[in-house]
Amino acid sequence: MNAPENSHITPDEWAALKLDDKLHQRSAWLYQCVSQTQLSIARHYGGITVNGEHYVYCPPTDELIRGDVLKALSKLRKRRDALDKTSADAQQMGLYE
Repeated sequence: MNAPENSHITPDEWAALKLDDKLHQRSAWLYQCVSQTQLSIARHYGGITVNGEHYVYCPPTDELIRGDVLKALSKLRKRRDALDKTSADAQQMGLYE
């Protein structure tokens, strides 16, 4: 699975998520250009269930992202932001001089 272009998930995040053994590969992680498919109904309801997996609609990128992938992505971004904040705080305090 390669990182899709113009996605809500960046290539670096995609690579990190691929290492997460909790995310199974039995179903697609995301669908792109859903407004052009039968899955476009998800735009009106904010999500859809496909083959037993719940997908959440992401309007800016017109994607459906599987719920567990979106949750893992959120945790990944929170950890990254916390590390960035810690690093910025340390630089302000002069610990890296």
